[in-house]
Amino acid sequence: MKGNTRFGFRCSVSWDVPDGGYRLENGLFIPRFKSKARRWKNYEVFTHYDPQKGRGLHLIFANLRQASDQDVLQFVSRYGLPEEPNSSVEKLRGGVRGYPLETVRFYVTLLWAALELSERLGKGEALWTVINQLEGAWGQVLRKMADHMPPESANVWRPKVNQPQQYTKPVPSPTELQGVARDHLRILLKARLSSVHPAVDLQQQEIVWTAENLLGALWLMWALDFTQGYRLRRCAYRYCQRFFFQDRRRTVFHSTKCGDNEKRLRSYHKGSRSRESDAGPRLASTPKTL
Repeated sequence: MKGNTRFGFRCSVSWDVPDGGYRLENGLFIPRFKSKARRWKNYEVFTHYDPQKGRGLHLIFANLRQASDQDVLQFVSRYGLPEEPNSSVEKLRGGVRGYPLETVRFYVTLLWAALELSERLGKGEALWTVINQLEGAWGQVLRKMADHMPPESANVWRPKVNQPQQYTKPVPSPTELQGVARDHLRILLKARLSSVHPAVDLQQQEIVWTAENLLGALWLMWALDFTQGYRLRRCAYRYCQRFFFQDRRRTVFHSTKCGDNEKRLRSYHKGSRSRESDAGPRLASTPKTL
């Protein structure tokens, strides 16, 4: 992302990938190299982010939510692992140490939930309603809010041990629910953006936002979308559901192919219903009597 003329900042994150990509063994990503020199290739992550042209590496990553293991492997081999492998995240299976596939899928689910949040808030839905209906990626947030307990709140009645029947949990007002949603969402996003830091480019005299790893760069892309007003939508084709940047308000499919497929699918179901109605009700046959 080039320098923003309004805010005077740019984003720059470089990341390394093995020159031979990765292989997937026992659910672990293991680096592959083309030679004994074990060379790594470096690339600039934000060359894959341009909302005005419909490009976003974070969208590609989040759209792996329902992808096969082979698709996830292709992404990792091209763009690298979400974070630097170390003893705290790597696992040992079958005598081989590597980065777990389930960890990548967990990060994919979290980013997917954040993109869904952006999309639905962009449509004008209430924050509490959106978070309350999101799936398991926000499980911790949902459990907190299901308790109807704002953090560090002294006004919520708690049942006493000896007299539980005299105290009930009050029904929260919409304002209280919105406050709880914002508090816990802020905590979750703070953890996700903890690897993102500002720096100053003395030569160009501008602020540069950078991240410690690929995962931080992907969440920084999401934050830019969320704050700069880029419109995210999910493809309306029921068998696609990929996120994409909406260039026009009436665009509901991420590609022409998806639009054609959805039209054919609707036409097929409409034809099936009309054939059933034309056939009329089926009458049970009665056995002939001799």
